[in-house]
Amino acid sequence: MVDLLSAGLDGAGPLRSVPPSAYLGRMASLPGAALDPKRGRRLAQQLGAELYVLGEIVASGNRVSIGATMYDRSRKDPVARSSVEGNSDGIFELVDRLAANLIAGRSGAPGERLSRVAATTTSSLSAFKAYLQGERAFGAGRDAQAIEAFQQAVAEDSVFALAYYRLSDAADRVGRPELADSAGERALRFRDHLRERERRLIEAQHAWRLGQGAEAERLCRRLVADFPDDVEAWLQLGEVLVHGNPLRGRSSIEARPALEQVLTRDSANGEALIHLARIAYLEGKRSEVERLLERLAATGQDADVVETRAFRAFALGDRPGQKRVTHLIRADPTRVPTVTALDVAVRADDLEGSERFGRWLARESEPQDVQGYGHRMLAQTALAKGQWRRARQEVEAAARFDSIPAVEMWSLFSALTFIPLPSEEVLATREALRRWKPAGAAERMEHTAARSDLHPYLRLHRLGLLETRLGDTTLALLRARVLDEAGDSTTTGRYAHTLAQSIRAHVAAAGKRDGDALKQIESAGWEAAASVFASEAYDRYFRAELLERLGREDEALGWYGSIAERAAYELVYLAPAHRRQAEIYARRGQKELAARHYRRFIELWGEADPELQPMVKEAREKLALLSS
Repeated sequence: MVDLLSAGLDGAGPLRSVPPSAYLGRMASLPGAALDPKRGRRLAQQLGAELYVLGEIVASGNRVSIGATMYDRSRKDPVARSSVEGNSDGIFELVDRLAANLIAGRSGAPGERLSRVAATTTSSLSAFKAYLQGERAFGAGRDAQAIEAFQQAVAEDSVFALAYYRLSDAADRVGRPELADSAGERALRFRDHLRERERRLIEAQHAWRLGQGAEAERLCRRLVADFPDDVEAWLQLGEVLVHGNPLRGRSSIEARPALEQVLTRDSANGEALIHLARIAYLEGKRSEVERLLERLAATGQDADVVETRAFRAFALGDRPGQKRVTHLIRADPTRVPTVTALDVAVRADDLEGSERFGRWLARESEPQDVQGYGHRMLAQTALAKGQWRRARQEVEAAARFDSIPAVEMWSLFSALTFIPLPSEEVLATREALRRWKPAGAAERMEHTAARSDLHPYLRLHRLGLLETRLGDTTLALLRARVLDEAGDSTTTGRYAHTLAQSIRAHVAAAGKRDGDALKQIESAGWEAAASVFASEAYDRYFRAELLERLGREDEALGWYGSIAERAAYELVYLAPAHRRQAEIYARRGQKELAARHYRRFIELWGEADPELQPMVKEAREKLALLSS
């Protein structure tokens, strides 16, 4: 029993067993009296063990019953109890169940509830151990290790629903949507092995994976109403609001109450702390940002998480810290596509920080893929400042290293209606797209979660947008029809439908049919495609414009106001969104709000190209009138 139980407990999360030989050797020299908790505590101390287990075995015929109690030598009360019973020829399985129950019983913190449930929903101790390793890595932000551990867990137990659930979360955090979706589907398929509460968690997660943000929010809110002490349910609600709200014209700031509920029950929850720090930054509460980041650092969970370190450096204006985190990413270029250190600057609206970061990555001493990424980042920040000539130069520089994302980026820039590009430039971009043969292309797309098999769809979409801008709506609608023909019920087919509807919406708007355009964009399904296409932000801004023109200004403000809360590619819409908000508030007579947005617009586009300066001049004049 000593050998079996030691092996069962060893390697479960942070647990490591004292070698049985050391234990048995010391036991042999002890008097024959039975061990009680007091003697067990002394023996554990001599062996350097923090935990020890006492128990008994009762056999009757071919039946065996085992009871065990786990103690912490620093406490008097037991930390876990378990008893199992069965046939003696199944002793190995009985001991595995005993060990799993003890491990789960020790996981008493509110944030460890899923670990306790996991112990009772898998018949494989090795799968449960792998799950615990995954939970530990996931909680510390070591997502690659978490994915590996959860994959090991489902390899050991192919119907382990909670391991699939967590695997989906970890894959989503590192920008692997295919793995996140497939794991979520399997979690849903095997959820009948779980109790109602866990089944509902999985159903809420699945709704979110399908891009059904409203349904995911509804399911999460019902969960926290029925189980108000469930940390996981509150955290999932917070995640849906943080990441999903901007896709529904609402700010991620709305996630604050849910995340605060997480911290009330689990004060060291790193995910809630970093989300709240970002929300505090959006709200301009710098002292709260510092306090929350200090709390996060005290947990020790963010020591190896590049994204968290980057956010701290950018949010607090720590230039040496920004340089250090850049070195970390440059030391491992494979992290550049998935690490949103670059998106971190976005959440702080820190164009200077973003530009500094891009220059570091674009240096000639860096690997070519890193240089290409750096130049594309510089293009985004240049256009965010209204400097489309410099943006074009940076895209051309990026194209020398990685042509496809450069083509995709500039084709989207050329479609932006608030940039007064000469028609010959738009025509030149369209011709470049026509010549481009993306079939079988292996290069990365400009949005890091995207897949190379979607390049042909994206090409058709960009052609449709440019042709609409050039007034050739007949050809644009032909592109939409080709996309529709490629569409089907698969995930990829649904993406084709999204892009086709996007083209139709822009064609309708070009024909002054704003109501029809809004219906088309509402039916496009962008929530499900947002993790794949950077053009989702293009249509979010477009949707705000439609709502404004239709007189639905409150809704328009929601869409304008949530721009640049998700990703770096949204930066280019930031200044125009502030200008639009300023105009709405000015019409309403809300002078202070209008002035605030005009000032931010002027700050962002103050050094814009000459063609954009008339808008800056007009904003300065209107600001002066408001101030007087």
